[in-house]
Amino acid sequence: MEETLKGYYHVLAQILRNYGAPAEILTDRRTVFESNRKESSPSTENPLTRFGYTCKTLGTQLSVTSVPQAKGRVERLIETLQDPSPK
Repeated sequence: MEETLKGYYHVLAQILRNYGAPAEILTDRRTVFESNRKESSPSTENPLTRFGYTCKTLGTQLSVTSVPQAKGRVERLIETLQDPSPK
């Protein structure tokens, strides 16, 4: 699966079909999840990305982190869902 907006929508659609809307999605700081608007921007508003808007519409909290411990939890979860090693 590619790490693009289309790829994330595809994975989210699978999750919705199989489990329903999640309460929270923990992500890294990719621009798919977090706006890259600078602090010095004239607007003080932090606009939602397309994926962020989708999550808000679903009632899913989108939490963005760069904390290594949290990223490890995400990576371990993904590894359990998509183990790339042959068995």
